[in-house]
This record gives sequence, C-alpha cells and structure tokens, in this order.
Amino acid sequence: MRKGAKAYQQVGAQGRVEDASPHKLIQMMFEAAIEAMNVSKSAISEGNVLLKVAKINNAFDIVESLRGCLNMEQGGEVAENLDQLYEHTLFQIMQVNATNNLELCDHVTHILTQLLDTWNQIPAEQHHLTSLTPEEQGKAPKAPASDDEGESKT
Repeated sequence: MRKGAKAYQQVGAQGRVEDASPHKLIQMMFEAAIEAMNVSKSAISEGNVLLKVAKINNAFDIVESLRGCLNMEQGGEVAENLDQLYEHTLFQIMQVNATNNLELCDHVTHILTQLLDTWNQIPAEQHHLTSLTPEEQGKAPKAPASDDEGESKT
C-alpha cells in the first residue's frame, strides 16, 4: 500500500509540474528549497547526516537552477542583484553543510522565504510573462526626434 501511495504522490507532483505556468514553477522551486532547508535543519538537530546532506544538496541545486533562470541581458539591475543574492545563498548553504549551524540554516530559509514572498506579489496578469519588454519595464526607448518637416531623423 505504501508503494502505491508513493507512486500516486509522484504522479500527482509530476502532473502539477507539467500543468504549471513558468511563474508557478518558480514558486514551486522556492517552496521546495524552503522545505529542503527546513528538513535539513531537523536532520541536523537529530544527527541524521545522510538526510541533512541530501536536503542541503537539494536546496543547493534548486537555488543554482533559479540562478540559471536569470536573464542577465534583459533583467538589468534586478537580475544582477538576484544573481548576487543567489550566489550569497549558495555560499551560505555550503556553510550550513560544513558547520551544521542552525542559525545559518534559518538565515538561508529567511532569504528564500523573502524571495518567495516577493515572487508571490507579482500581479496575476504578469504571471505568463517570461521576460518583460522595455515598455512593460517602463523603460521604452524614446521616440526618435523629428525635424521641422515632421520626418523622423535616423
């Protein structure tokens, strides 16, 4: 019976991923990373090294994947800041693994939770967007200047 339930859960999770929008996938990644850090904290407290390492590796892989999703060309300053924050988070995750520091584990979880909260504030009408156009970013190029005859200069 347990095998059947586990298989059912895996199929359910796979279906949620396949049906999810890009926005929802990122949300699910943040949630999974937070859960992995929470389980790793419990594993540290219980002295379960194998579980701790597995969940730390899971969280690390997720944050690394999130970092890989950044569009540095179109993302501008936001992408640069997120890249630095992800780099910091990855380093902190490695430190948790090396030191078993529960406060550092909480710090990583806090960062991920803040990122998830911010992600969740994106308006629903923008969830389908994979990257914003300059107009959507409020950085549309200015219209070309025109000369006296009404023709644009190039």
